[in-house]
Amino acid sequence: MTEQQTAVPQSIHATAIVHPEAHVPESTSVGPYSIIGPGVTIGERVTIGSHVLIERDTSVGDDTQVFKGAVLGTDPQDLKYAGEATTLAVGSRTTIREYATLNRGTIDSGTTVVAMARIRLMSCRLRSSFKNPSGNNRPSISRMRGL
Repeated sequence: MTEQQTAVPQSIHATAIVHPEAHVPESTSVGPYSIIGPGVTIGERVTIGSHVLIERDTSVGDDTQVFKGAVLGTDPQDLKYAGEATTLAVGSRTTIREYATLNRGTIDSGTTVVAMARIRLMSCRLRSSFKNPSGNNRPSISRMRGL
C-alpha cells in the first residue's frame, strides 16, 4: 500500500444485511438497508450506498461506487432463463448510479460483464448477458440487451 492509499476501516451499517457466504473486505463501506447475498464478492475500497441489493453470484471490482437503490445480480428477465447458474461481473472503478438494475447473464454466455472503468449507469437496466468490453458508456434511463 502506498502513502496515498490508506486502508479505510470496514463500515457496515447496523441495518445492512450481509450473507455469511459473501466476501466483503475491510476497506468496503455498506450503507443503511443494503442487502448483500450469497456468492457475492466485493472488491477493495468499494462504496455501497443505502437501499442497494446485490442479490447473488456477483463480483464487484475494486474502487467501485454503487449508489442508492441500485439492484445487482438478480435473475435475468429473459424468457429462456430456467434457473441455471449465471453470474454478474462488474469491473473496477465503475460508478453505478441511482436505481440502475444489472441482472445476471443467461445460458447463452452465463455472465453479464461490465468490464470497463468509468462507466456511469443511471436509472438503466443491463440484462441478457450484456458485454461491455471497452468505451466510456453513460446510459441514462435506457435498456441494453445482450448480443
